Amino acid sequence: MVSDTAYEPLEDQAEDDPAGIEHSQPQPWSRFSRFEYSIFFLLGVSMLWAWNMFLAAAPYFHNRFESSEWTATHYQSSILSVSTITNLATAYTLAKVQKNASYPWRVTLSLLINCVIFTLLAFSTIVLKDISVGAYFGFLMVMVFGASLATGLNQNGVFAYVSGFGREEYTQAIMSGQGVAGVLPCIVQIISVLVVPRKGATDKESTTSSPKSAFIYFLTATGVSVFALLAFLYLLRERPYTQVKRTDHDEDSNLVDHEDSDDQTVSLWTLFKKLRYLATAVFLCFTVTMMAFPVYTSEILSINDPQKSRLYDPPVFIPLGFLFWNIGDLCGRLAVAIPGLSLAHRPWFAFVLSVARVGFIPLYLFCNVNGRGAFVSSDVFYLFVVQLFFGATNGYLASSCMMGATYWVAPHERQAAGGFMSMMLVGGLTAGSLLSFLLIGYCAAWTTYNLYFHPLSRYPGPKLAVCSLLPHLLWDIQGKQHDVLKKLHDKYGDVVRIAPNTLVYRASAAWKDIYGHRKKGQSVFLKDPSLYSPTPNGVNAIITANELDHQRMRRLLTHAFSNKALGEQEEILHTYADMLINKLGEVLCGSSSPVVDMARWFNFTTFDLIGDLAFGEPFDCLANNQYHWWVQIILDAVKASAYLKVFWFYPFLLPLFALLVPKHLLEKRTASFNLSVEKMRRRINSHTTRPDFTSYILKHSKDGRGLSQSEIDANAAVFVLAGSETTAALLSGCMYYLLCEQDKYTRLIMEIRGAFEKASDINLTAIAELPYLNAVLTESLRIYPPIPAMLPRIVPAGGAMINDRYVPEGASVSISLYSAFRAETNFKDADSFVPERWLDGPGSESYASDDKEAFNPFSYGPRNCLGQHLANAEMRLILTKLLWHFDFALQPECVNWAAQRSFSLWSRPPLMVKLSRAGAESDIVV
Repeated sequence: MVSDTAYEPLEDQAEDDPAGIEHSQPQPWSRFSRFEYSIFFLLGVSMLWAWNMFLAAAPYFHNRFESSEWTATHYQSSILSVSTITNLATAYTLAKVQKNASYPWRVTLSLLINCVIFTLLAFSTIVLKDISVGAYFGFLMVMVFGASLATGLNQNGVFAYVSGFGREEYTQAIMSGQGVAGVLPCIVQIISVLVVPRKGATDKESTTSSPKSAFIYFLTATGVSVFALLAFLYLLRERPYTQVKRTDHDEDSNLVDHEDSDDQTVSLWTLFKKLRYLATAVFLCFTVTMMAFPVYTSEILSINDPQKSRLYDPPVFIPLGFLFWNIGDLCGRLAVAIPGLSLAHRPWFAFVLSVARVGFIPLYLFCNVNGRGAFVSSDVFYLFVVQLFFGATNGYLASSCMMGATYWVAPHERQAAGGFMSMMLVGGLTAGSLLSFLLIGYCAAWTTYNLYFHPLSRYPGPKLAVCSLLPHLLWDIQGKQHDVLKKLHDKYGDVVRIAPNTLVYRASAAWKDIYGHRKKGQSVFLKDPSLYSPTPNGVNAIITANELDHQRMRRLLTHAFSNKALGEQEEILHTYADMLINKLGEVLCGSSSPVVDMARWFNFTTFDLIGDLAFGEPFDCLANNQYHWWVQIILDAVKASAYLKVFWFYPFLLPLFALLVPKHLLEKRTASFNLSVEKMRRRINSHTTRPDFTSYILKHSKDGRGLSQSEIDANAAVFVLAGSETTAALLSGCMYYLLCEQDKYTRLIMEIRGAFEKASDINLTAIAELPYLNAVLTESLRIYPPIPAMLPRIVPAGGAMINDRYVPEGASVSISLYSAFRAETNFKDADSFVPERWLDGPGSESYASDDKEAFNPFSYGPRNCLGQHLANAEMRLILTKLLWHFDFALQPECVNWAAQRSFSLWSRPPLMVKLSRAGAESDIVV
């Protein structure tokens, strides 16, 4: 008997409690019973068994309908629509009918209906096996209607009945039982197929479920319903049903909405106000699930040959896909039983996570849908990443939401709340099923448009890529874009369509067409603003500025990168090149045969150098033999940029950005920018006349038409990345390829050591005249461009001719440096390191046909690299001094060092080399 006076609302509310809502607690009488938990678990199994039987039986139904193309295509969506609409109508009606409702009677009736429905289905596999497709389709829809009516009765009755107990654990038992109901039918389906021997590759029953298998399969549902019915009747005998009524204590609680005049009825609006986050979350959870899971799972096939294993047969593999999803779903439902993991008391967070699950839907497109080929060629990806995790999030969120229903309402409202939440759950199922029709239709229309009617449809490219941005984004995230684009160019030619509105070129003529100076009256190809974000102070730097601001900034900054400025900055360059030599000398003196990571040492040197030129002070990486924390953030941000593109291309996901990106990373980004501002202000206030970037910027800003302080701050941060990481990458690549080609390494050493008798003779003017040194660096820029990525531009209004073909306005066009520089159509032996191709004389004749106009490592036109003269001087000086003082030998573990990923810039692994003193006399100070 319920003790009405035992209820007291909680005084303290959780952080994300809806305002003004208190909570009810379990009653002392409602003791936990393992027996009762088991009964509710079994009721959960029977509740969704029927639903999942229809889903997992897809191969059998497909076999019955394969002679009718329309029926075979639409039977799955028809099952979903009939079942969910019927279920929703039933759930809504029952949720409204609360007065004198007998919830146990609803449960009993639903189980009886299921017994009849699945007995008929089982015998239909034998008795009705020869009827027409149309007749069997009609019969199936009647069965679906009956089973859905039973499911609606069952869900309303069970959730309302269990809510009266006031124990979240019992609700969790039901949800876990539902999870088992998803797993077991899939196992039964797989076993029922496997027990029937495969007769041959051409036998119809070798590729689909047989009537015998289907008979066994459907009959198990009857058995489950009978067992659940007997268990429930036993529970009713042991625990007679008593309806919870409103008490005087409830009248005094603000949990009670006094607009509800009927003592037995709680309005749905009242329940929604109290359960709005949980109700919306469970609705969205199942909407997202039903939009994609059943439809795609029934269409995705294995990438492996079915002849190798029966597991790859569609009748087995499709249920296997359902099985993995349902295993994940079950794990999620069980996880909420762990203390502290449930979101029942954190409804706002549950709502946010339910929205975030939309991100799973595009992953299905990477799989082998209808055997058309998989973008991610892996059954493991489909089963473990897509299905398992998608299912786990469904079970976790659904269970959390359903368990929380009794926590947010008064005791007399619990049963109504249970029925209301089941209605919202079914509403999500219905909405998702209907939206699945729209999703399929939209995808079909979008695919057809992109393949045949898009303005770029006449350009070649992989079909999946021309229909969706997802492959492009995946290449970026995987760091494989440069390699994929090269392979696509090798397959399709000089121009490839890699996304619905994106073309990539490798031909030399495209440089001038896309990036070159425009004639008077011609519009400029602008950078795509969606790919660039302003600095934390909201001001654009030179690389993100619009055309007018870029021209103004470039005119003012050019002085800092002129040959005159370079001559005045030479002493600063020598300072850090010599510091590198001395640091390596210290390492050499401390070991007879030291092995060093030259990629790391190159980074130390270039970051310290650019820090001094930009701020008047180094980062002290060389001095401390470690990265400054700000430098490390910059390097990490390069990798993160690939993930940020997802939000740039899909702006509707931006609200999730703050949730998915750790707060401390955003804080570090702001802190790093603030540090650059602090360093720049300190440099400006020093009033020194040393010839660094700042002195030239300030010198040409005195007339009031120069850069604003905010623009100086924004550009200073850009200088550090653009002027350090790219140079360090090139030096690393250059050393690697030199050490892989001993004859070229020896030739360069002989040139350098033969040109300078002592180290003090090395200067920028002299090394600029060393032909083989310059050829080596140029070839390094070709075979290992520091920026291997695309440089996208937007075709201006009116369209333009690119590589002698018209491209409509608004298209994104670019040149992939890596593809252009590694193309055999542009360079002979394109994948070989051949510095001789850049020389005049012996050895260069074979490369006379090279298209040198395709080689623009510092970009082309008005937006080419402002600091290329500084970069060339820096690379020459550092490489010359290193090879004058030391000998290097590549370590075996770095033989394949060049096989790297790229995220706009290279993600370089350690470049381990053995260091030894050169034969020439050295000026190393240790």
